[in-house]
Amino acid sequence: MKKIIINEDELLTHCEALIKKSNGDSYQILKAQYVQQLLYAYGLKDIIIDEKGNVIGKIIGKKKDDIIVINSNLDNGIVDEEPLFTFKKIVGKGVIEASVPHFILASLARRLKLEKLENTVYFIATTDSKKGNIGLNYFLQKYKPQIKAFINLEGLSLGEINTKCVNIKRGEIHIKGKGGHVWKDIGVGNPINAIYKIIGEINKLTSEDIIFNLSHIESKSSFDMLADTGLVKYEIRGFNIDILDETEKNFIKALKEISKDERVEIELKNKLEFKINEPNIEKKIGNIVTNTAKFLDIPSYSTSSHIEIIPVLQNGIDAVSIGVIKGDKLGRDDEFGIINSINKSMELLYLSILEIDKII
Repeated sequence: MKKIIINEDELLTHCEALIKKSNGDSYQILKAQYVQQLLYAYGLKDIIIDEKGNVIGKIIGKKKDDIIVINSNLDNGIVDEEPLFTFKKIVGKGVIEASVPHFILASLARRLKLEKLENTVYFIATTDSKKGNIGLNYFLQKYKPQIKAFINLEGLSLGEINTKCVNIKRGEIHIKGKGGHVWKDIGVGNPINAIYKIIGEINKLTSEDIIFNLSHIESKSSFDMLADTGLVKYEIRGFNIDILDETEKNFIKALKEISKDERVEIELKNKLEFKINEPNIEKKIGNIVTNTAKFLDIPSYSTSSHIEIIPVLQNGIDAVSIGVIKGDKLGRDDEFGIINSINKSMELLYLSILEIDKII
């Protein structure tokens, strides 16, 4: 099977254009129009922008009424707090979330249209679900009986992929001092990310007793409103200290050093929990993990820094979170850097979608 190779010039051209359209009051409309044209250019037909502003394209499979959804989010704009990012000729904010997922969405469409698919695959770019029944909420409600699997590309970034899963609870860390000061951070997928960000804050609270509590608490993401639709249920994702990579183990060591300070109390909850209520789904998901791990040549266990495919099953909806090995530091583009990471990520997504298409 021919591997997916991202054309670097295409990536740069489209990401640069998407970033320029990611600012201002009407940025979602401008991005929707651009994504629509990109899907046309990559071989899809009859792509619409619906009454809610969602871009919708599809590849009809043998089972035309059974749907797999692949989604990118138009509501990722440029915010002042976002760090400046430099990637070759692109210098600006918003590279990570505002551009790459849409390019990957179109690239997957270009590749999957060559396959003989069992299910119909929808490629959608959705508006802001925080503002009511528009965006992803609206789409899932409209097609609820037909949707068999859902893959969300939010969180797709240059150098690292940790796609978020619908209503997956993520790690949240609270620091609370005697003086009443509370500082918290949410780890995107992996609580270790939150640990890394918060260590510097501990040093700012040297005059207070600190309670450092790492737990798995609902994070307020754009998908929390889906809980109200009844489409999905909550799952808890933790992490297992025995299978962390060396970088993450070093963070744990750092936390243990911090805990020697009598002012600091640290609680780590090391667990990996899946709540699944469909017969034999463990075997199905295991096959996906094993097959995609073969491509990456890594152990086929699930952590958010390696491969993670977590089903959330209710009312016929499968929400799938997919993660891959981290690339080199952001901003590098050598053979182990950004382009290589995106190529691996694309291949993982592609293989996973083909596997999901077979088993649902």
